Order: sequence, then C-alpha cells, then structure tokens
Amino acid sequence: MARTIASVVEKELNEYPQMLEMMSEKILNLSALAKKLQPAIEKTLMKSASHGSIVIALQRLQADMKPYESVNPGHFLHDLSVVSGLEEITVANTVRMHTEIIDTANTPDWMGNVAIASMGHQGINVMAPKGFSKRLRERISEKLVLGVVPNLSALSLKRSPGQVTRSGVLYYPIQILAWHNISSVEIITTPKDITIYIHDKDVGRAFSIIYDRIEAIKHQT
Repeated sequence: MARTIASVVEKELNEYPQMLEMMSEKILNLSALAKKLQPAIEKTLMKSASHGSIVIALQRLQADMKPYESVNPGHFLHDLSVVSGLEEITVANTVRMHTEIIDTANTPDWMGNVAIASMGHQGINVMAPKGFSKRLRERISEKLVLGVVPNLSALSLKRSPGQVTRSGVLYYPIQILAWHNISSVEIITTPKDITIYIHDKDVGRAFSIIYDRIEAIKHQT
C-alpha cells in the first residue's frame, strides 16, 4: 500500500507521545513541528514532501484528536490551595539527625507544620515554615547542613478515591508547570493529596495555571 504524507506523519508522531499530548492541548507550533519532522518524512517516503503539505497533515490530525489523557486528571484532582512562607533545609542523614528534626518539629511553634519531603542515603529534605531551619541549625553542627532553599510556597491538590490505580494523574500538574517554565522544587504525595513546592515568585502564576487547566478539563469525558 502506498504511503501518504498523512500516514507517515502519524507514524512519526507515535514515536513522540509528548508531542501528541501537546498537540491535543493545542499548545504546539505546527509549523515548527512540520519543519522538525520533514527530514524523517522525506526519508520514509523516499521523495520530497513540502513543508505546507506536512502542516496540513498535522492540522487534520489535530482536528480529530481527543484529549490525550486516557484518564482525565480533572476527575481526580480538586480543591487547589496554597501556603506561603516556607523553606527547605537539607541535612545529613544520621540517626541523631532524625531525633533533632522530630524534637524541633514538636515544639509549639512548628508542631503540625513540618514535613520530611524525601530521605536519601546522604541527606534529608525538610519542608517547614520560615525560621525552622534557623532553629534546627542552632541544635546541630553547621557541617551537617547541606543546603537551604528559602522563599517557597506549597500548592496542594486533594486526590479523589480510586486515583492511586490510575496512571498519569499526578504527572499532570507537574507537567503543566514545566510547560510554563515553573520549577518544582520538591513534591510530596500521600493517598489523599499532592503538594508541589515552588518558588514564591512563581506562586501566583502557578496557581492560576493549574486552577484554570483543572477547571477546563474536569467536565470532559
């Protein structure tokens, strides 16, 4: 069967799921994509293919696209909230350090507001309100402090029951932020929520972007 530009375009795109996803969101420049795909398409067809004809094939493919997510994240993520005035401190992972973190966190100023974000062989990342790192550093040797990231905010979304068996849901808000060049400093998940820590300077834009996207897709089937 003779290969057409449209069939080859679709075959090439199937090798790049992220491009299909961006096309379904209509945030990809089809002219630039056509230029990128043109050499591979011409190689497969063994003849020249004009830039314009590839753009038309992409436009037709995009027009027939449904939302790329096989599971709609808007059905499982809701109640976006934000907390500011946070910081991250990374300390050496030692037995004594666990006790120091717990003892500092259990004081009236910090109780219930400190989270251990991640723990590796070398270090422990602790997310806490501003001032916690100073208090902790008063209790430990400065040599055990591996780094501090100040001026953070936390964006949290609640997770609906059943989400843990669905793929791609937690990826969605992180992906949206990455598309808009917003860095995720740290991510904490539990069966009931996902919290993404970002720099204070980005929090207003990040909140609007995630809220608008969740609202836009949550009623889609």
